[in-house]
Amino acid sequence: MIYNFFLGHTASTLSKLIGRSVSDFEPQTYPLHEVEGQSDAVSYVKIDSDGKFCRLGFYLRYYKNKYLILGKTPSLHIDFCDNIAELKHIMRATNSPVVTYYSKENGKAYPNQKLKVCQKCLSLLKEKTSMSITGKTFEDFILSVEENDETKCKVADMDGYALNWQQISRAYRETKNYTCEKCAFKLPNLSYSRFMQTHHIDSFAKLNNKRSNLKCLCVKCHSEVDDYHTQQFTTTENQLLLAEFEEYKRQL
Repeated sequence: MIYNFFLGHTASTLSKLIGRSVSDFEPQTYPLHEVEGQSDAVSYVKIDSDGKFCRLGFYLRYYKNKYLILGKTPSLHIDFCDNIAELKHIMRATNSPVVTYYSKENGKAYPNQKLKVCQKCLSLLKEKTSMSITGKTFEDFILSVEENDETKCKVADMDGYALNWQQISRAYRETKNYTCEKCAFKLPNLSYSRFMQTHHIDSFAKLNNKRSNLKCLCVKCHSEVDDYHTQQFTTTENQLLLAEFEEYKRQL
């Protein structure tokens, strides 16, 4: 029998020793081309228990205090640049640019820090795909990859959405500051992000996740887009969501 070092007591011990979960890189994490049969990996993805995937970045969890004094922060790595090749054993995987990292010297935690994408990784991405990302945020990276026919997710789930639709939706709403593009309602508390949704302008092209085909809409405006969406929102679940949204706005 081959022992699985990613489970049980050994995994817990290793996690403490190396400062990250040993399952961050394997066995659930693969270069994108290994999942979709594409020729070049432009990011890493993580498969969840439902077969969905999200694109990942990696960051240095334990940071030297002298860099923080200089105003530098860890970068979010999206490709196998020189830095991640050297530090992979102490990197942590994340599907969000908002992370917590620690100062090695003073033991201080820096929670809810939003990291910028590594410039070396962006250069590698441009070499591989001729894709230039000017925003330098993880959200720009996610959306730019989905706008490129060579690198976008081409695999749909049972409802016709890209397998990483949840991550695309979140990235788009982030770029719009969770503000409805129809009524201009801005969500003041991201704990209620369910009240703001990402709408496909062409409702029958759910694999078209270019920003020109997306809109950030509150659930009320989303339910009123057209007859098709009005019908979709007649379910008990969606009716409850609409009622919760109206109550939430009354309490503001």
